[in-house]
Amino acid sequence: MEGLSHSLRHELKPLNIKVTAIEPGALRTDFLDDSSVQRSQKVITDYDASSGEFVRFLQKLSGRQPGDPQLAAKVIVDTAYCSDPPLHLLLGSDAYQRTRTMLSEFSCELEKWSQVTRSTDYAEVSTK
Repeated sequence: MEGLSHSLRHELKPLNIKVTAIEPGALRTDFLDDSSVQRSQKVITDYDASSGEFVRFLQKLSGRQPGDPQLAAKVIVDTAYCSDPPLHLLLGSDAYQRTRTMLSEFSCELEKWSQVTRSTDYAEVSTK
C-alpha cells in the first residue's frame, strides 16, 4: 500500500486527485469480540510464542480499544473534503506510537546498512 499510495499520488496530481492512505489504530468496535471472531479449536503449541501471543493480546484488547470509531469516521470524511490532505493519515494514539517506533527502527537500519546500500552505485556516481 505504501508504494502504491506514493505512486498514485504522483500520477494523479496533474488531475487534481488527492491520495490519502488511512492507517487506523484499534477502534472500539465488536470486531474482536466473540460475535465476530472465530478461532480454531486446535491449538498448535509451536505457535504459542508468536500467533498465540498475538491472539491473547487481541482478546485482552477487545472492548478496550483506544480509538473511537465515530471520531475516526468524522476525521475520514473531513479529510475527503480537505484541499491539501496528508499522504498518510494515522488515526489513534496507538497508530501514532506504532509508526514512531517503526520510523525509529527504520532510521537505525538505514544508517547501519548505508555503506552496503551505497556500495551498489557505479564508481563515478559514488564519488559525487
